Amino acid sequence: MDDTNVNYGEGRFNEIKDEVELYLDSIGFKKGTVPFIPISGWKGDNIIDKSPNLPWYEGPTLIEALDALKSPKRPIKKPLRIPIQSCL
Repeated sequence: MDDTNVNYGEGRFNEIKDEVELYLDSIGFKKGTVPFIPISGWKGDNIIDKSPNLPWYEGPTLIEALDALKSPKRPIKKPLRIPIQSCL
């Protein structure tokens, strides 16, 4: 989001988000279940703390979104399966 051509623009973020949502929908993800977070890895915007460079974004930071992930349910009532690979 910190590219000089993008300049933290909401419009460009929404363009990319819409394209990625179409792809995720085509491979089976439900729309609205994947959070989209505008970040800058170069400057650290919206990774740990909210960024003043993105006042239009009101969602979670990257760390908050990762902390909110739920673990998948483990099939504890099924037999244990361990893959074995031959080293021959």
